[in-house]
Amino acid sequence: MIGEQLKKLRKDFNLTQAQLGKELGVGQRTVSAWEAGVNEPPASVLITIFKTWGVTPTYFLLGKQDELEYLLGRVRIIAEEEHKEKELVKILESFIQKYHFEQLNSIVRSFKIGDLAKQISEAWSGKGERMLIVLYYFIEHLESQEAHQKIDKKLFIDILKKFKIPKKIQVKHLFTLSSKDKKNLIEWAENNLDDLDAATLFADIPKTKNFIQKEVNFLNRHLL
Repeated sequence: MIGEQLKKLRKDFNLTQAQLGKELGVGQRTVSAWEAGVNEPPASVLITIFKTWGVTPTYFLLGKQDELEYLLGRVRIIAEEEHKEKELVKILESFIQKYHFEQLNSIVRSFKIGDLAKQISEAWSGKGERMLIVLYYFIEHLESQEAHQKIDKKLFIDILKKFKIPKKIQVKHLFTLSSKDKKNLIEWAENNLDDLDAATLFADIPKTKNFIQKEVNFLNRHLL
């Protein structure tokens, strides 16, 4: 296995056995013997190969190495050659922190959307359900617009004030929705919403709409 992978590596880098031997401080015959499986290169030679060509032990032990693994190996070599190890560590740490933050933030948002929907549905008794329905159509209204991508509390309320419930939606809901429901939603937003809440509602629109549908009654759920 090691001999086969060594031969493949040499050909990948367009090296002759003599050229590879020179890089490793051995003769052409030694490289030939390694590739033929007569004997195996010592650990010190394998370490030199790892450092010089960016391959990992996996390459020799399992006969494969994915692109990311190879690139990370090459980046490490470059960082060591340029004495930039600390810079590389900072970049990788930043990547890890950002990834975990986004992952955690996504989980928190999913719970927060549900909390917001419940808060609205429970507001002022039965009015909460109609407020949720207005919110659903308001979100749907903004879904195709760029405004929702950078929305905060003020922008949310400003746009909501200008939003008019379409006549066809009022008809579909048997005229149970009115401008009063929108005013109640605006009042709720002014007293309870913050910038993060507003952004959360639009961070994952399909998920928000799904939460709202779960909070309304059976009939309204099928009308939405």
